[in-house]
Amino acid sequence: MSPGLRGRWKMIVENLLLLATILLGGLGIWFYSPWLSLLYFGFAGVVHLFVLRKLICINCIHFKDGCHIGWNRIAFALFSKGSIENFEERMNKIGAPIWIVTFIWPIIALARTLITSFSVSLAFITVFYLLLVIASLFSLGKLGCSNCEMSKKCLIGKICPVKSVKRR
Repeated sequence: MSPGLRGRWKMIVENLLLLATILLGGLGIWFYSPWLSLLYFGFAGVVHLFVLRKLICINCIHFKDGCHIGWNRIAFALFSKGSIENFEERMNKIGAPIWIVTFIWPIIALARTLITSFSVSLAFITVFYLLLVIASLFSLGKLGCSNCEMSKKCLIGKICPVKSVKRR
């Protein structure tokens, strides 16, 4: 591994898992409705690249320095610093529901499509999607939340599936 990537492997893993989850989720929705799939991709892209960065990342203690997933760089490039006092409310009232929608929307579409027109390939996509969601949550907890100072103020950090890791 090159010296530049050595310290960033966690960031790369987290982002690749999230990207794979969104891509496979969108594919799963495609079987239900191509239009809803395009809407999902648009939603996920805009919300994860801009909305969450504007509403949450600007208020994080890691705004200028190292966020475990690297999104502080997007926020820092696009927006000015917010107030750390706004982080908890915005993360819990806006961020957590957006994450839930991002993961649940494909599950609902896949379940409905499996019920109405079962196929082995669709069942495989559904199982693989669920495994990716679980892997994403565990990687977020193990690589991110467990090392993040803001996890005590973050709903996702509070319900983190990785309980055995010491928090700062």
